[in-house]
Amino acid sequence: MDATVRAAQELASLFIRGPTPALPAAGGVGLVSPELREQLQGAAAKALRRFPRRSSPGPNGSRFEHWGVLTSDEAALREGIDLIVDFLLGECPAEALQANLGARLLGLRKPTGRLRPLALGSVVRRLAARAACTVLKPHLAGAVGPHQYGVGRRAGCELMHKCVSALADEDPRRVVVAFDACNAFGSMPRAKVWEGVLSRAPDLATTTAAWLGRTTEHVHWDERGRAVGISTTAGVDRGCPLSPLLFALGLAATLDDIATQLRALDGSARVFAYLDDVVVVVSPEQAAGAYAIVERCLGACGLALNSDKTQVWSRD
Repeated sequence: MDATVRAAQELASLFIRGPTPALPAAGGVGLVSPELREQLQGAAAKALRRFPRRSSPGPNGSRFEHWGVLTSDEAALREGIDLIVDFLLGECPAEALQANLGARLLGLRKPTGRLRPLALGSVVRRLAARAACTVLKPHLAGAVGPHQYGVGRRAGCELMHKCVSALADEDPRRVVVAFDACNAFGSMPRAKVWEGVLSRAPDLATTTAAWLGRTTEHVHWDERGRAVGISTTAGVDRGCPLSPLLFALGLAATLDDIATQLRALDGSARVFAYLDDVVVVVSPEQAAGAYAIVERCLGACGLALNSDKTQVWSRD
């Protein structure tokens, strides 16, 4: 077996294939209000007028610049806006939805030797996702919960670092334990995402049912130019601007459970997350118990710890 075939198989192994997620049909989760639809149309127009230049194309070769020409004609712009919103809400033909939900997959080799999947989604999906993010932006921090710093917070990484540093400075004996989940975006069961969306961001329910309630079909072109189909029924789709939010919504209840169980061990313990990177600050006596709690709770959420990337440190 040559290296090209092995790389394609390794890439495919990162995408879980099983039964189609048992999410309701998009039309069965409630109507989108006229007000929300109008907001999405305005955000779609903004996305068409202001887009990343020279961004890589998705699986069908279309680029943002191709769509940007719609802004030169009012009637064409209106048609483009309606198409983007219809795609977002699952109101376009099923064949068009299926074809444009998938991404063009690339594999980047990490320093560890493992493969990191890079997904280049279709432009219409990226435009639709950007429109949704724009409309929901004021509500994101509240939706993903107090422990998540990767979505909805300005300079969330810096803020999380300062909070952890302040806790360590306050009590130099405290232990900081940093966890990383294996292939987190690709492993979380879509039912968990669905639960988080329904309870925390119901305006996203129609999109979630339409986009995640089906098998996603990606394509990978190997070095010889051969197309390899890769399907998945789990996780959120890489390369989509909406995926970090969907992942954070699916993880929010688990972070709440971790925080509750940690406080039962140590009343001053804290948990922080930057998407799938979870950090716990706890007394040294309870560090082992904290590890067990995080491992158990993430496991219940369909995620497995990457023990090779677990880090522990303290001021002392």
